[in-house]
Amino acid sequence: MTPIACNDFASCGITALSRGLARGEFSPTELVDFYLGRIATLDKRIGSFTTVYEDEAQQAAASATAAWISGRRLGPFHGIPFAVKDIIDMAGRFTTFGSRSSAGRIARATAPYVQVMLDAGMIPIGKTHTVEFAFGAWGINERMGTPKNPLRMEVPSTPGGSSSGSGAAVGAGFVPWAIGTDTGGSIRIPSALCGLAGFRPSISRYPTIGVMPLSQSLDTIGPLARTVEDVQFLDDLVMGRHDTDVAPSTGGLASLRHVRIGTVRTEWLGPMETEVADAFARSLRRLELLGASLVDISMPFGREEFAELTSTLIACEGLRFAGSFVSDMQSPMNDDVRARFLIGRRLNAEGHAALLVRRAEMVAAFAEAMNGCVALLTPTTPCVAQPLLTLADNPYNPAVFTRFAAWLRCCAVAMPNGKGCYGLPTSLQIVGPEGSDRTVLQIARYIESPS
Repeated sequence: MTPIACNDFASCGITALSRGLARGEFSPTELVDFYLGRIATLDKRIGSFTTVYEDEAQQAAASATAAWISGRRLGPFHGIPFAVKDIIDMAGRFTTFGSRSSAGRIARATAPYVQVMLDAGMIPIGKTHTVEFAFGAWGINERMGTPKNPLRMEVPSTPGGSSSGSGAAVGAGFVPWAIGTDTGGSIRIPSALCGLAGFRPSISRYPTIGVMPLSQSLDTIGPLARTVEDVQFLDDLVMGRHDTDVAPSTGGLASLRHVRIGTVRTEWLGPMETEVADAFARSLRRLELLGASLVDISMPFGREEFAELTSTLIACEGLRFAGSFVSDMQSPMNDDVRARFLIGRRLNAEGHAALLVRRAEMVAAFAEAMNGCVALLTPTTPCVAQPLLTLADNPYNPAVFTRFAAWLRCCAVAMPNGKGCYGLPTSLQIVGPEGSDRTVLQIARYIESPS
């Protein structure tokens, strides 16, 4: 296996770095120094971080390096850097929710999901930008700053949202992975547009304590990483697998031979860029070559219905947290974000309850429509990253394929599957019923792995 050179860290994922550390090819101090230097040089143009913890990260790296040298490492993650979306609490750190309305708020406790990473010896590099109150799919934040997509710097383009800074930071090689949140697509969309693997877990799989509550019915927390293998590795950690090796555990599928996987009809998918459609078709062929049985699924509901229902539920439940800022016309909230939340005022308690009943009915109808399939495939987004200056005229909704999975209580993986316009990444989404997280991840790994 070829050793990793210090100037190659930007393209490395967690698993590769962990193996390099185990072989003694470099130290945590070298890792952190590389990433901090890269951030200092390039992030002025990209704008992924709100805060960088330079001194603390260097101190933690020195401690991790000493632990590795003395044989006291905490495990395979010890000394690996990461970043945290700025709606997630870390004790003693600012959490602004991407809003000037909350500037100066200091968290009293650390979110349990983050604490798992700290307990494993990982090193937080800083907090990343987000759409204001995490409510927006393109990644725009007019007040606090919109990160640029690092894959097309010559034309400032969308990073995807709402975990915009996390996607940009990993895509730019500032960290090997970052924590995001996904309510209607906010991990999967930036993963798609920045060429990453992103995972929306089943709703109850990872704790969301310490995460800004946008929608209690839809919120999840999870990773944006270089590879699906890295995502599996992190899932092992959170779920309590404490082996010291650096190979993620496998699920229950010995292969994809004769495994029933659903696809949706082209007319349900609707308009998308030609390159996105072509990449999706290639992914289907790849699965057939792996032996999967592809099954045409007739979705019982239109994709736009999912988008409308999800937006309404997010707005309604989001008002419980952000309502005071929405109502205060003097608060520095962006008008577009305020308008999204105001949709929630159309529902009273009875209307909210009816919406949840409707959701349960749709979940049951979807389970029946799946007809024994273990997963469903769609593109993650209908287009690649779009120029920021032309969004007003853009015909695509980046969340059109992600929101149905959230509404139907599904878990989902987004993973790169090709190149589109200007060489920008396209993405495949693998969706599974609630609780099928390991199956979905394993299907993604089979696709990712060389034949």
